[in-house]
Amino acid sequence: MKKLLIMFSVAAFGLMGCDDDSTSNNNNPAQGTLGGECYPNGTCNEGLECDENNVCIEEIIEQGKEGGPCYEDDTCDDTLVCFNDICRTAGGENGPCFEDNTCTGELECIVDTCTVTGETDTPCRLDGSCGAQLVCEEGTCRTDMDEDGYSEANDCDDYNYRIFPGTISQCTSDCAWGTQVCQNDGTFTTCSASTDCACTTPGELEEAECRFCGWGYQRCGEDYQWEMPLECYDSGSCLEGTIETESCGFCGTRTRMCGPDCEWLAWSECTGQGECQAGLQEYTTDDCTPLGYVRERECDSQCNWVDLGECTGDCLIQPRAGGTWTDGTPDFKDEVCIPAGPFYYGDDTDEFNDNNPMRIIYLSQFIIDKYEVSNDRYRECVDAGVCIAPTNINETTYFNTEKGNNPISGVTRQDALTFCNWDGGKTLPTEAQWEKAARGPYPRTNIRPWGDELPTCEMMNARECTGYIETPEPVDSYPLSVSYYGLFNIFGNISEYTLDTRTDDNSNYSLIPELNPFFNIAGATSFSSRDWGMSGVLRDQTRLTFRSTVSNNVRMIERGFRCGRYAFQGEINK
Repeated sequence: MKKLLIMFSVAAFGLMGCDDDSTSNNNNPAQGTLGGECYPNGTCNEGLECDENNVCIEEIIEQGKEGGPCYEDDTCDDTLVCFNDICRTAGGENGPCFEDNTCTGELECIVDTCTVTGETDTPCRLDGSCGAQLVCEEGTCRTDMDEDGYSEANDCDDYNYRIFPGTISQCTSDCAWGTQVCQNDGTFTTCSASTDCACTTPGELEEAECRFCGWGYQRCGEDYQWEMPLECYDSGSCLEGTIETESCGFCGTRTRMCGPDCEWLAWSECTGQGECQAGLQEYTTDDCTPLGYVRERECDSQCNWVDLGECTGDCLIQPRAGGTWTDGTPDFKDEVCIPAGPFYYGDDTDEFNDNNPMRIIYLSQFIIDKYEVSNDRYRECVDAGVCIAPTNINETTYFNTEKGNNPISGVTRQDALTFCNWDGGKTLPTEAQWEKAARGPYPRTNIRPWGDELPTCEMMNARECTGYIETPEPVDSYPLSVSYYGLFNIFGNISEYTLDTRTDDNSNYSLIPELNPFFNIAGATSFSSRDWGMSGVLRDQTRLTFRSTVSNNVRMIERGFRCGRYAFQGEINK
């Protein structure tokens, strides 16, 4: 009797074929099928119905109805259309495709017909793929339980991914080891193990080969038949000359060969890789014009990118509208959409030399808080057990219950990141995003949100206006200084944390990227903060292009933040 033991794949091997001439003598239709007996509950398979004789016949559908014949003038009821003489729903299953060759839901347009694809015994999807544990063979999805790329009809063992046509595996007779090959028709060749097990002296021991380059003693039994070796010594890991293949990278493969000592040699390099991880979806600026526009793309089953739409600069997420607290007062959670496009970044006339030259930069669409994060908003995060409350009462108005609408201060940049992530998976705006939100789009070159005019005490919270006492004002203060995009207090009140690290790499604006600049230098301990805040003065040096440096854990009364995010779901690939 032959027994299959361990399976391994090999390179090309001469195969022997055999014909399957088995036939069925059962000519009676199966229960539930056309002409067969109805099921006990009086039903049949889809498209059939049970007649008065308990036999399944073709379902009779009224003329003009879904699935029924068309009227003589090739019309149907309601919104149905006459398609191949049958009334169908346009875009629906078995109905005609829309003019752009699309269908509803997950149906795909196959030969002008909306068709279920990717399921068992249905056409393969347009990208050549099928669902889980299925394989596309000759245009049809077939069962492939071990997902080795061969259907159960063509696989010698559809539950072992190492076994498929062309692979060799070990097998045994009652007394010896041998090999067998999986053929293209899904059957094994005859096992090469000797079936001549006769011996002459019961109890005699003889050395024999076993497993992978191993050896052992086999015993002559009382029935004058050699037994299998009781124990195999020095066996390796694989069958000499066999080749094993596995997936690697993005839809790539690599191989290794079993050496003469029955041990695996090193893997080859990964070859045949695609561009991406199958199933991944993202937004990209690749090949989009104007610069900064994005489009969505998906990585298909062959690990290649497929565009899912046109490039756009619009916000693909609706900015959050503000609401009210339980007492009816505003919660100041409003967000603002900043469309994609260019703006002037930097300042050629500032006395400082870390924000020049002014140049055109392109940003993808993003969303930013209309107001600085208030004490009450931050308190929600603290009460949720996520954020840490300020620790120094002299560096914040957080503990004054009458100052709930004041901007949160006395928190670190890391605290700000924690809050933004809690508040809907957001983060801090980049320096470039912050400056565009403050200045406005190209071709504006203003050095303050409203223009170039010097600020007044009616336009910003500056120490000259408060007797040089640094005291934050409510986040909706100073409506005269609202920015082009409608942001409050992006000039004055408090200095705001940003996402960028601050190093020499981003001090010369002529060296920064033209598209979506962002600096995140590993190991950096200094970060950018924007705006003078309440430390500003009513003089020319107070500009929206001003930059300062802050560590990740500093706490000051004049530093707070607002949150931002890209205006689409997921990450962006530049």
